Amino acid sequence: MVWIALSLLVSSPMDVAWDAPEGCPDGAAFEQRVLAEADVEPVDDDGPAPLRVRVTIRERSTTDWALWLELENTADRDRRELVGKSCEDVVDAAVVLTSMRVVEWIIEPDDVVVPAAPSLPAAPSVPQRQPNLEVGPPRPPLDRGPPSTSEPPHEGRSRPSRRARGPGSVLLRSAAGVAYGVLPSLGAAMELGVGYEGDHWRLGLAGRGAPARRGEHPTAVGVGGRFDLVGAQLDVCWAPTVGPVVLPVCGLVEAAGLRGVGRGDDAVVRWSPWMGLGGSFAAVWRISRFVAPRIALEGLGSVTRPGFDSGSAPGTLFEAGPGGLRVLVGIEVRLQIGPRKRSVAQTP
Repeated sequence: MVWIALSLLVSSPMDVAWDAPEGCPDGAAFEQRVLAEADVEPVDDDGPAPLRVRVTIRERSTTDWALWLELENTADRDRRELVGKSCEDVVDAAVVLTSMRVVEWIIEPDDVVVPAAPSLPAAPSVPQRQPNLEVGPPRPPLDRGPPSTSEPPHEGRSRPSRRARGPGSVLLRSAAGVAYGVLPSLGAAMELGVGYEGDHWRLGLAGRGAPARRGEHPTAVGVGGRFDLVGAQLDVCWAPTVGPVVLPVCGLVEAAGLRGVGRGDDAVVRWSPWMGLGGSFAAVWRISRFVAPRIALEGLGSVTRPGFDSGSAPGTLFEAGPGGLRVLVGIEVRLQIGPRKRSVAQTP
């Protein structure tokens, strides 16, 4: 008896059960790609499909997708969990893995034995094969790799996988809110900025402004002025991710010009430099791949505290506060740099 490989050509060697969110490839396209990858040319056959395939895909976040793959025939069973940065990534990995199993389990089963010459009678205890089997040249066996222990989603168990790193992203942000502490009284605050996001870190530069607020002389009635702040802020952040929410924790450096405009006889304009150091905590909710609402709480301490005097009253008219707080609410736009890298799905 001679061991050889058989090529089993059927209308479809797979029975596919497909469960995926809208926007992912469908089961028919997956099946066609597997057959093309395995180099199987279908012919007419009314028999049952020898390979049962179950695919379940879920989106954990906009950059974290999981696919559970279960393959089974009469003699073998394989379960895998595949993780990638998009639905297309995990489907690509599932196509490669499934086509390998089609070749190993169907086209080249290790336990197929056929007579060396067609004239020899088959043993009575061996069932006859279907007449559409074709004898092909032997092919080298494929390494099946270590056994899989991952479980499908309905059994509630999964194993961690390493996510592939893609290129960074440019961030555009705008926000408005309230600020208190550096300028007189509570008032509005605005920002417009740009940044860069890497793997769990961020770097940003933003223009900041606080519209004019009125300040009164502490002792002289009717003496006062208007004060505003315009400057730029640099932030360096550690940015962990919890599902679709990014939680940047940042260190801040801000440099600005504090302007004072006198009132009445003191209607002159004076500028003075101001600088602050501090930190912030923010929450960025990625509702889509490109847009995310953002809320941030910032605290700054004054490194310099410029003051303004009045020509018509003794003493200091206004001095910048020792520090301040800001609450900002806005929107963030995320633009990926360069082509998106394919993530290599990891199996447990």
